[in-house]
Order: sequence, then C-alpha cells, then structure tokens
Amino acid sequence: MSFKLNIENYNSSKTSNIYLFFILLLTFASFYSVFNHEFLINWDDGAQVVNNADIKNISFSGIKKIFSTYYVGMYQPITTLTYTFDYAVYGLSSQGFHFSNLLYHFIATIMVFIFLSKIFDNRLLIFFLTLLFSVHPTNVETVAWISARSNILFIIFYIAGLIFYLKYLQKQKKIKYFFITFLFYGLSCLSKSAAITFPIVLLLFDVFFDKITIKKIIEKTPFFIVSIVIGLLTIDARINNADILDLSSQYNSTEVVLSVLYSIFMFIKLFFIPYNNSAFYIYPEKNENVLPFEFYISLLLFVASFVILLIILYKRNKKVIFGLLFFLISLFVMLKFIATGLQFMADRYIYLPMIGILIAIGYIIEPLLKKYLFYSVIVLCVITTSYIYRTVSYNKYWKNEELLFSQTIKTEPNAVPCKNLLGVAYRKRGNTGEALYLFNEIIKKYPKYGNTYNNRGNLYKDIGEFEKAINDYNMALLYQGEDEEIYTNMGIVYAMKNDFQSAFKYFNKATEKNKNFYLAYFNRGKAYAMKGNFNKALNDLNIAISINPDFAMSYYTRGMVYYSLGKKDESSRDLKIAKELGVQNQIK
Repeated sequence: MSFKLNIENYNSSKTSNIYLFFILLLTFASFYSVFNHEFLINWDDGAQVVNNADIKNISFSGIKKIFSTYYVGMYQPITTLTYTFDYAVYGLSSQGFHFSNLLYHFIATIMVFIFLSKIFDNRLLIFFLTLLFSVHPTNVETVAWISARSNILFIIFYIAGLIFYLKYLQKQKKIKYFFITFLFYGLSCLSKSAAITFPIVLLLFDVFFDKITIKKIIEKTPFFIVSIVIGLLTIDARINNADILDLSSQYNSTEVVLSVLYSIFMFIKLFFIPYNNSAFYIYPEKNENVLPFEFYISLLLFVASFVILLIILYKRNKKVIFGLLFFLISLFVMLKFIATGLQFMADRYIYLPMIGILIAIGYIIEPLLKKYLFYSVIVLCVITTSYIYRTVSYNKYWKNEELLFSQTIKTEPNAVPCKNLLGVAYRKRGNTGEALYLFNEIIKKYPKYGNTYNNRGNLYKDIGEFEKAINDYNMALLYQGEDEEIYTNMGIVYAMKNDFQSAFKYFNKATEKNKNFYLAYFNRGKAYAMKGNFNKALNDLNIAISINPDFAMSYYTRGMVYYSLGKKDESSRDLKIAKELGVQNQIK
C-alpha cells in the first residue's frame, strides 16, 4: 500500500466526527477537575457572580440593567447574561458555573475545528491543531476561571462569524452570509470588547483568500462603526473603574514598547513551551531605572528572528504569513500600550491569537505530515500528551484562592495582589500569623498599596485590636480613596467598640457610596439590632436580602430580630432559610 493511501485512510470525511469525539474526550480528561473548583471570590468571581445582585434578577428590567452596566471595568452584557442563566439553574453552585465554562470551551473547540476545516483539507492535521488548542496549558486560566468566561464566549461568536464570512466568499457573495457574519460579530463584541479586531481580520481574509478591492473595504464600514462604538464604551468603562492603576508615570513610552514586544515574545514562548504559567505577570521592577536585561536581549532575538522568518516565508508560503498576521492582529488589543494595572500580560490573552499560530504551524507541517506520516504523528502525539499532562497539573492550582496564589507567588514573587489575596485566604482559614506576616511584608515594600491596609485592618478587627484596625482603614482610605467596603469595615469596628454614633456614620457613607452594597445594610441592620432598634434593623436587613438573597447571615440575623419581637413564625422561617443556605450558627 502506498504512503498516499495511508494518508487518505486517515483523511476520510467519515473520520471527522470520530476526530471531534476524541478531541472533546481528551479535553474533558484534561479539565475534569474543574468540577471540584470553588469560586475565586476575591479574583473577580465575587464582583461578577457571587456578590452581583444583577445576575439574580432574570426579568426584563434585570436584563435591561445588565445591558446598561459595566462590570469590573468591562462592558460584556452577553457574558453577564450567561451568569444569570447559570444562577437560575444552579443557584450559587460553583460546580454548575464551572460546568458551563467547560461546556462553552467545548463549543469553542468545535468552532475551531469547523473553522480549520474551511482552511485545510487534511483532517488528521485539523485533528491535531484543534486538539492543541483545546488542551493547551495556557488556556487553563480561561477555562478554569469563571470570570474569564467572556474570553470563551467572544471567541465562539468570533470564529462563527469568520466561518460564515468564508461561506460568503465561497458562495458568490450571497448577502445572507454577510448579514449572519455581522450578527455574530455583534454578539462577539457584546461578550468581550477584544472582538473589535474582527473587521481587520476580515480584510486579512480578503487579501489571502480572495481579492482586496475598494468595494471590499467599504462593505466593512458597519463592522468598523461597531468597533468604534464598542471601543468608546470600553474606554468609558475603564475610566470609570477606580480599581485600575495608572503606571504611566513609572514607565516611559520606550519602556512600555519594550514591555509590549517582550509580552509578544512571551506569548509565543508560552505557546511552544507552556511551563511556568502564572495567574499574574507583574510589570518588572527597574534596577537603577533600567528594565531587566532579558527585556532587551529577548527583544533583539524576537525582532531578528521575526524579520528573517517573514522574509523566508514570504517567498515560500504566503499562507504562513496569514497565520502570523492573524496572531498579531487578534492579540493587538490585548497588548498594554498604556501602562495600567499591575500586570502587563495574561494567559487568557492568547486564547484567540493562538489560532493564528496554529494556522501558521498547519501550513508548515502539512507537507511533512504527507511525506513523513508515521514520524509526524509520533511527534504530535508526544507534544499533545505533554500538553495534556501539564494542563491537568496546572489546572489543580485553580481549585481555590490559597492554592492559586501560593503557586503564583512562586513564579512571580513580586505579584503584590496575589500576596495580598493569599493573606486574605490565610485569614479566612484562621492562620493569623502567616496572614499578618504577608500583609506586613507588602506594606513594608509597597507602603501606598491601600488594599493591604484594609485587609490587615480586617485581621486586627478579628483579634480585637480595634485601634490598629481603625488606623489601617484610615490608611486604606488615604491611598485607595472612598470605598464602600472600607467604610463598612470601619462601621463594624466602631459597633464592636459600642461607639454606635461613629458606626452609623460610616455605614451611611458606605450606602451613599454604593446603594447596592448589601454588606453595609446588613451590618447597619445588625448594629441597630444590637441597640434594640428592631424596626430600623428589619428595614436594613430587608434591603440586604433584596440585594443579595443568598447571604445566609441576613436571614439568620433577621430571624433573631423577629424572635426578639416575639414573631416566632417569621423567625422560624428565616432561620430555616439560613440553615438551608449554610449558615453556621443556629438557634437551638
């Protein structure tokens, strides 16, 4: 039997469904442990899901609010809507939300498989390329982190749009495919603003798979208009997000460009060598006002190798250039051209751009797969097996915050937010000594990092050192600005000191700052109950429950208030609900 016949046996159209089945099976095997993962409450899952009252209101008014609200500095109504559906089905079960994330990753994988089938004819090649995408270790962050769901959703619609645009090019420009393309693009933008690169990628397809004309450029006008609108909404969302730090004064424009180019190099490196992945890649510390040496040497190596590669590949296989340009264009909006936040890159940024690298690899290895089938398959099997092993290993660290942040500071020792949140995890577990050590270490090195003062204040509150707690909260307000959580914490401490006048002052400030911050109402209601003002207590507890109907302590406290008022039936009802929601302290 000839070598070609062997290829054709693997390349039969009947094998597509079998290939896809094995891809999904191996993907499930790689990520199955997500069903044991918890919410990462302090890593955006709290703001986006657990403490987000909007996802608990599945009504026309609730959906309207979702489409008119920014969450964690982003405009992503479709993503938030999926959280609403999850909550309606699973309640606040982290397993349910993780199941949905994995399901969406399956759909994204299927989309990639179909998309690559439109570009390549070799189904064995498509199988391996799609498998590399679906089990890649760098995609663990996107799949295992509930708050990264926007990444999966926007790619599902993005790739679906590209599939229909290819149909538009292949079917004599039938207008229905153009409109379907536009529809999917809109859904992609409403899932995550990173989709705004879509019209440029369409032009890329025109150049490499059809013919670019003025008419082709003009017909993309609606796409570019949507990109501009979504871009402006994103800028507005970022401006209105007080939590985003501006580091432009610490890094000049040259250093920012170096960081951008270094991050591109790192993304390529993480694709081929996905080890030492991190949940946080912090901007480098400068030594005598100079970036680390690897930024400069890596830049030279990257630029030189990239230019040489472009020259060689342009002469031999222009389609490889298409893949590389797809990678760069789709990555472009993820790059930090403005130094904001503490991290300059993230694993989730490569979820879509990775497809461009896979396309380039596909065009390079396609002739090798035909000529050296056996050896090519062996090499690809070894690579995918190693990736699956790495994915399974790395995925375990995303189980909870303590595991994740402990691992992160091993790879990124200066990742201050992760150290800070590891301290929070230690405090939650009752490990006061280790938590205090971490908080002190951060404040010593970064004396203006306000959030750590708030967390250390909480720890001092726990151990009864109220004056130290108040001092830390004041420092947090100084460096972090007005914040409803800090005001609430101040109120709690003053209530614990029986200084109710000061307590109510800070609880009131918290509710003025954020009328939907249920913890402020809960703690103010609790303080009213401590003073014996049960009617005001009930009013605040009712508001807290209306905002967050899943917070067990609100029901427990209201049940106690009803008990004090002699309303036994109401008390019994609330205490029962509190027990069902998992409250620890019960009335005997």
